[in-house]
Amino acid sequence: SIPSNVQEALADPRWTEAMVEKMAALEKNNTWDIVTLP
Repeated sequence: SIPSNVQEALADPRWTEAMVEKMAALEKNNTWDIVTLP
């Protein structure tokens, strides 16, 4: 089932794994640049 909040997602190992995979893909593809605040 789909979690209704972040706490539920973090408590489920399947959702935690999915989040880790998603973040790794975003980092690998250079999806964003880290910049200093103006």
